[in-house]
Amino acid sequence: MFKEGMLQVLGVGIYETLYMTLISTLMSYIIGLPLGLALVSTDKEGFFRISLFGLFDIKIPIIWINKV
Repeated sequence: MFKEGMLQVLGVGIYETLYMTLISTLMSYIIGLPLGLALVSTDKEGFFRISLFGLFDIKIPIIWINKV
């Protein structure tokens, strides 16, 4: 049913898949957790109540287009 190298190739594929998933999970925690905590804690009703990202606040006027 299985040839000689198939189990070895399957093992390498499983190892690479788990490695890739672990690295991407760690990266998302390292980037996402501090960013999420900063956003929640600096909300209007958060712990600090300051605008940490006020420098990046861009006001975009909304233009309403009436379709007739």
